[in-house]
This record gives sequence, structure tokens and C-alpha cells, in this order.
Amino acid sequence: MKKEKVNKYSFPLLIAGVLLISTTLAFAQPVVPGFNVEVYANVPQPVKLAFDPTGVLYVGNNGVDAKIHRVGIGGSPVEEYGDTSFPDPDSVAFDASGAISGTPGSVLVGNGGDPGFIAAILPDQTTITALGSGFGLGNPAYLEFDRTGRLLIADQAPPFRALAATVTDIVELGDSFLALTVDGSNRVYSAFLKNQIKVYASDGTELPDLTPIDNSRYYFFGLEFGPYDSVWRGHLFVSAEDSNIYRIKTDGTIILFGTGFSVDNRSDHAFGPDGALYVSDVNENVIYRVSPTDLLTVSIDIKPGSYPNSINPRSKGKIPVAILSSMDFDAPTVVDTESLTFGPTGDEESLAFCSPSSEDVNDDGYNDIVCHFYTQMTGFECGDDEGILKGQTVDETPVEGNDSVRIVPSACR
Repeated sequence: MKKEKVNKYSFPLLIAGVLLISTTLAFAQPVVPGFNVEVYANVPQPVKLAFDPTGVLYVGNNGVDAKIHRVGIGGSPVEEYGDTSFPDPDSVAFDASGAISGTPGSVLVGNGGDPGFIAAILPDQTTITALGSGFGLGNPAYLEFDRTGRLLIADQAPPFRALAATVTDIVELGDSFLALTVDGSNRVYSAFLKNQIKVYASDGTELPDLTPIDNSRYYFFGLEFGPYDSVWRGHLFVSAEDSNIYRIKTDGTIILFGTGFSVDNRSDHAFGPDGALYVSDVNENVIYRVSPTDLLTVSIDIKPGSYPNSINPRSKGKIPVAILSSMDFDAPTVVDTESLTFGPTGDEESLAFCSPSSEDVNDDGYNDIVCHFYTQMTGFECGDDEGILKGQTVDETPVEGNDSVRIVPSACR
């Protein structure tokens, strides 16, 4: 899949806090197969996003001498928040514990300037300076708490560094830095020009890249990890310059997720407490909510009766996949077999045929469906470790299931 290009920006990564501060297209409805996409709220110049635990959304503003916005649960009301306008209020973070602001429930706002600073809007909407000129900030364009309570700060101004509580550098990000996020293990991910996503340990030690430099792909921004569930699978979601959103697996595999978003390098992603993905679109002054349709998760067995499920991508044969029934799910009568697709992303049109008669492949007393897919049309490659089947029921409810695969070593030589 192709990635995108982005304007060249630099950010230093900082760390602060009680613990540590680490630190134009025509408007059209975007499309994400298997998901609902709706306009959640109309917000002037929305950029960075931050939720509080209840689902109230705080939105940075791309304007100058402007206030940030608060969006109520469900998308309304949309109102300016705080008693102060800021010179460049792009970035926001919810300080639940008060680690940075000193007051639980405050909203941090990053501001560019000479010098840059981080303000805190307290729950009564009065404003204080949380991190001022003594921290040497230029333009703190990304703010994000990690799982230990450290605040990560990416500073889009020379010397492009990363700081900690008393302004301790953790990593030099360089002048091609585009975006920042952190995973559940407190590893820091940063996007750079030419498709590269670098990974750092929490102390700034550089780890192997998630995606390498690739001039043929688009540049990424708006990085955000999804929940570890059957829908989002803990994958990294990124916006790209081609107006698409991609999901990146833990092994660096890039999968097209959604199309038609008029996003750019100012846009952001956030997952709300409701488990949905929220996307800011500064060009259209909207925030989108992307949520799964009523997806029916099914159990499948790739190559029934064998384990591991070895696949040779060069084979001219077919891969059998069983859709397993249960007490509450009768696969032979429920699944629309002509709708099935199968491969490493689940979108590969590789169906050969489904067996006309059902059989109980796992000896649980329920008849299952066995379908066969052309191996070379599935698109499996070296490094793939999962096969995904997608389709729908006869009443058009989306179905999806996954099982492990093992690519034979001889196919990777």
C-alpha cells in the first residue's frame, strides 16, 4: 500500500511533569469499508484532539490568537473553552491527575511563540502557565501522556530536542519530524519524511524502525494506536498526504483503512472512551467519528486439521478455510458465501468455491462451511502471520474472522 508525503516540519521531543515530561480537495464523505463514518462535530480549524475519561473532547485550534474548543459527549455543544486566547493553540492534552498543572482535570495547551509555553486551563476555565520560558520551548506541537503519567512534548522549533521534568533531553528528533505517539509499553513512535516511522524506548534509546525509509510511499502524520480488541487490534492508525488513512500492523505491514479524508499534516487521530476513532479535518472544519458497523465476529480455521497453518505463496493450489458454527451461529444458513474474501488484510478477492455440503470439521456437533481460496490471489507474503476472512451474512451484516498462518521458509528465499 502507498503512504503519503507531508510538508517538512521538525519537532523536539520533551518530557515534563511531576513524573516526567518526555517528551484542496472537494468535500466528500469519507469511506471506510466495514465502518460507519459520520460528522461528529463542526469545529473551527480543529487540529489536535484530547478526550477526558467521560468522553468530553478538547480540540486544539489552528488559528492565531484563538481559544481551544470543548465538544460535549455525543458531539454537542461545541463551545470555546477557557478565559484566554492563545497565540498558537495547536496541541492539547487532558491532565487528569494534575501532574503538570497542579489541578486534576485541567487541559494543557501548547503554544508556539518567542518563547513557546504550555498553558493549563483549570476546571473553572481560568488559565495559568504550566511550563513557561524556563523550559526553553519553541513550539510544543504535540502533547501526550504515556502510561506512567509522563507528558511527552514534541517541540517544533530548534534545537529539535526531547525534554524531561526539569528539561532533560531524551532524544534528538531532527528537522524532518512530523508526528508523535506512544504505545502501551511507553515506546515512542515518531514519523519522519520518506515514510519512516522511528521507535524509541522510554529513555530515548533508538529501537528498530517500524517502517523504513521508502521514497515511493506517502508521508504519515496523526499517529495513534488503537485499542487491543478484535476490531482495532492495537494497530497504529495514520493519516497520509493522499487523503487516506492507513493502519500499520506491529510488523510494519501497511494496510489501506479509509479513503476520502481531506486531512493534512495538521490533522490528528484520537480514540474515545467509546472505542471509536475520531479524526480532525482542519480543511473542512469537522471532526469525524469512525465506528465499526454491527460486525459479526466468527471463528475460522485455516487449513482445518493442520497446525501450524503453513502457506506457500508460490503455490498454484488453494487454501481451505472453515467457518465454524456454534450453538448461537449456524454458518451454513447464515453466511453469504459469495461475499467472502480472504488474505492478509481480508480484502483480497481470492474465493474459488465453497463446498456444497457442510461438515463438522472440529467435531463439536455443529456443521461448518469449508471454502477454498486461490493461494496466489490471497497475496500472502513473507512475514505475514495472520489470515483474515471477511464477508457478510445473508441479511448483509458484516462478518470477519482471523486465524494464524505460517509462511514456509522456502518461499522467502
